Amino acid sequence: MKLSDCRVTLTYWVAATCLLCILAACSSERNTNDHPDTAEAQVIAQLNSILTAFLDANDEAFQSTAFDLVREIREGHSGNEVIAAYSYLTEGFLNQELSRFPLVYENMNQAYELGMALQVRDVVIRAAAPLINAAFVISRETESEQIAEEVTALAAQPPHDPYLIHLALLSNGFHHFISEDFTAALPPLMQAADFFEKNGDTRLWLKTNNSIAMSLQRVGRPQEALERFEQNLAAYYASGNRIAVSRTLNNLSISLSYMGEKQKAIDSLKVALEINEQAGLEFNALQVQYNIGAYLRVLQQYDESEYYLRESLDRSKRMNLSMGVLYNSLGLARTLIWRDSTQVNIPEVRSLMRQTADSAPNLAGTDLYMDYSEAMFRLEQISGNFEEALRWHIIYQQQYSRITSTERQVAIEELMFANRLERSEAEIAHLSEVIKLKERAQRNLFAGLGVLGLLLLGAGGAGYYFRQLSSRISALYNVQKLQNAEIAKQNEELKRLTEERFRLTKVIIHDLRNPIGAIDATLEMLEDYPNEELDQFKMFMQVSVEKMSHIVNGLLKVYQAESLEIGDKLRETDIKPLLDLQVQEFSILAAHKQQKLIAEIEPLRAVSHADTLNTIVSNLLSNAIKYTPHGKSVLLRAQPAPGGWQLTVRDQGPGFREADKEKMFTLFGRLSGRPTGDEESTGIGLYAVKTAADKLGATLTVNWDYKDGAELSCFFPLLETTALNPKQQPNELTTET
Repeated sequence: MKLSDCRVTLTYWVAATCLLCILAACSSERNTNDHPDTAEAQVIAQLNSILTAFLDANDEAFQSTAFDLVREIREGHSGNEVIAAYSYLTEGFLNQELSRFPLVYENMNQAYELGMALQVRDVVIRAAAPLINAAFVISRETESEQIAEEVTALAAQPPHDPYLIHLALLSNGFHHFISEDFTAALPPLMQAADFFEKNGDTRLWLKTNNSIAMSLQRVGRPQEALERFEQNLAAYYASGNRIAVSRTLNNLSISLSYMGEKQKAIDSLKVALEINEQAGLEFNALQVQYNIGAYLRVLQQYDESEYYLRESLDRSKRMNLSMGVLYNSLGLARTLIWRDSTQVNIPEVRSLMRQTADSAPNLAGTDLYMDYSEAMFRLEQISGNFEEALRWHIIYQQQYSRITSTERQVAIEELMFANRLERSEAEIAHLSEVIKLKERAQRNLFAGLGVLGLLLLGAGGAGYYFRQLSSRISALYNVQKLQNAEIAKQNEELKRLTEERFRLTKVIIHDLRNPIGAIDATLEMLEDYPNEELDQFKMFMQVSVEKMSHIVNGLLKVYQAESLEIGDKLRETDIKPLLDLQVQEFSILAAHKQQKLIAEIEPLRAVSHADTLNTIVSNLLSNAIKYTPHGKSVLLRAQPAPGGWQLTVRDQGPGFREADKEKMFTLFGRLSGRPTGDEESTGIGLYAVKTAADKLGATLTVNWDYKDGAELSCFFPLLETTALNPKQQPNELTTET
């Protein structure tokens, strides 16, 4: 099952709260009034006091009173448009704190338009980011790029206020965020965060830090995102801000999911849901419910997934939130289809799919369309509408190819760039060595001429000095000859590396062409066959797609393992839960082959890197299950060892032969054994294991004395890291939560 519905959906929904109250925090702590009228300044200070008290209060009665106070101020100064603009701004911040986004949009739009008309840049800049955010949440069209440009121009006008300039940077960063240009969003957000931190604005720094963490998630840096979320979580727990804790837990769950900690992600979300329901925050609650339901579907806990998604869908309808209806109706339909295809309530699922389409008229232009087309393909297949199923399957393949081809092209371009860089470095080293040899030869020549002059002056010792000079020149010649041979050897090694890189690129293109060609040929043949023969061809298509995905994913993992630098990412890790999760996942795969997966895991705690360790364990278990016959067993053992700890995986397959030794851990090395269940073998798994083990300084060995199958062991030495912060341990997060 794919994670695309979680990966894309969660980020968009988290965008609904990524700048929640950023400018509210600023407005409560700073007053930059462009109009120096004393009476106006006093009223604006009163509005700021109401907002500050509202943010610090836990009394619901006072929160209700705050709205009445703001409206009374606006009505009491009905002829003063400046005060009206500030009152709308304050009311918008109050509604935003309670996640009432339709009202936030209305208030901030009024404040922004009044501010622009009056040229009160303080109001305009403060209202910009909440306006963009609220419009995105309630699916209202807004010119976010135009707003970002306008506030940037206003902030640049004299007198220059650094605070307003960095608030304008926030608006620009958030514009890029909702436009899905996360790389462009990071620089302005980080610049603003640094400014707020240096100026002691903790509340605003924490909010901006949250937005940075979410952007880091989308650019593939989940570990950095997790560290920033943990910073925020510790601060919010210390201050007792439970609502901020719930938002941070919701956002943090995405990083945990990216790192394979799905159960921890669900636990964090359930705590966030309890906080939101106690506070009466309907929007936050339905968002968290959807996220829980999506993760549970990935873990194949379909009944519980259905419960949370139905609850979230009902809330979305009560709130008339089209985006909530869109994601929850599609998510619920996918859960019902994936749970049991033989007992699907087809009319109900069709109704959910219609709700999805009605909630997003431009669905075909979004990344969500791939999940929608896959669900429609499965629905039509279950219904027996094979022609429609084929049409939706083609659409799904087109969407899938569009995404995977982009990832594959990026990987190939990175590979070619690395090859060019490696070759350039070798050429520079070669030229430097040649220059050194020439300079040395010149110095030797001058020295030789000097010696020759002395020999000519000393006739009595001419013969002796001549022999010494000849011997020295001969020695220098031999040294230069050896150096030339070493340069030639380095050039040959460089040539071999270049050929290896190009061969890898060629293999990628070649291996991908065959399954894609098989799919195209099968689709052409489907037009000439009646419906009853479609199932067989669909099976051929599915096999080809799985083969292509297997090859691409394997190669990308190898490339990532080779290029990853983990020196500053080592963390003290609880090894047993990590291995237990791997055993739990692979037990399902073993059960399909009537195999028994035995785990003997002792409690261990060591400095390691979770993703790299997961690469080792998953590839060893996958190979063991793949080559073990049906009905046999696979053993995984983890135990302390002198100077470290040892991981052992033993199977009852064909084992290794003498001929396998030379190509055991080489890329694309095909060994003598063959899979026992028609699984695909690419020769990548053990190479990925060796690469990951080297990254952790581990020693990988094969027990050649074990004759009842294959036994591989990996010894992990004790490591140290100065980057470890005991207050920010990922494994302590659940306890703290």
